[in-house]
Amino acid sequence: MQTLFTYLMDQSTESKAVNSFDCGEHPNVLVKTGLDISLLTADPSIIQDMLVTKNALIDKTGIFEGIFKNFYLNAFVFSKNDERWKAKRKATAHAFYKDKTVHMLDVLKMYIKRPQDKWLAEIEASPTASTKIDIGKEFLYIFQKFFLHIVFGADLDSLLVKIMEQQGEGTSIFKAKELGLSEAIEETF
Repeated sequence: MQTLFTYLMDQSTESKAVNSFDCGEHPNVLVKTGLDISLLTADPSIIQDMLVTKNALIDKTGIFEGIFKNFYLNAFVFSKNDERWKAKRKATAHAFYKDKTVHMLDVLKMYIKRPQDKWLAEIEASPTASTKIDIGKEFLYIFQKFFLHIVFGADLDSLLVKIMEQQGEGTSIFKAKELGLSEAIEETF
């Protein structure tokens, strides 16, 4: 199903066919909705200029903060440019240098590939060539693993630890069990 916006963009082309609008051909579009005018751009140089060179001149409205609050809680990414936003941005700026973000992207790709491979295997094994995915649970898994890796600098599942597991409730018999660190943390807490 096509969104209203993509439908309108397609209607501005000569053919008016579905997905006929080419943002490579028209990277900048002004859209007037009611009293608001929005610039939609796919031009990397404009985005670079807006977010890096002229960042101090562009004020985010904060309207997306409410939309993403359930995912990001009080994260500053979508919040209005205010003193709280400036303090949080300054505190995290060191983490977003180019070399670090390239590394973070590679780590994120690794954590996305794991469930993707699992889904594809389930699809191939299924007689209906389909699978059911709880996307909220899957995204939570991906982002938890990703953030733990970025914070601790390693895949916590590759770090093995031994925990003592009680053999039956109320007994004093324990058995050593080797787990990945993240799994051990989940079991312990």
